[in-house]
Amino acid sequence: MTSFQWSLVGRFLTDRPINFVAMKNTLALIWRPVKGVFIKDLSPSLFLFQFFHELDLEHVTNGGPWTFNQHMLITNRLKVSDNHLQVPLDFADFWIQVHEVPYGFMSEKVGKDIFNFIGVFIEADPNSFGGIWRSYM
Repeated sequence: MTSFQWSLVGRFLTDRPINFVAMKNTLALIWRPVKGVFIKDLSPSLFLFQFFHELDLEHVTNGGPWTFNQHMLITNRLKVSDNHLQVPLDFADFWIQVHEVPYGFMSEKVGKDIFNFIGVFIEADPNSFGGIWRSYM
């Protein structure tokens, strides 16, 4: 096991400097990792988020997108072979709802087509396609 097995590298979408101490304290309070998190500044605009349990890492990666001072945090999971200064940080996952969908079009295939038009489809909530009164997915 490596010390980076549950680590993320991240940057904020801003040209302004980030107040590291405020960001570190704010994200730790928001994320509330059970086993804790170690946050290190790798450069003025690049940060390492090291978790001490896989569930804490999953909570952060699945619970986003995250922001600090209205700047979005882009993260990527660090792999053993990665150079932490060259990890690609150019994608963010979003949950998207589409409203006013006609009932006959409430299907995963139509959802995939819509979401692939916007970006890259990752997964759908299976509960989004049921319910006669629901007009969104």
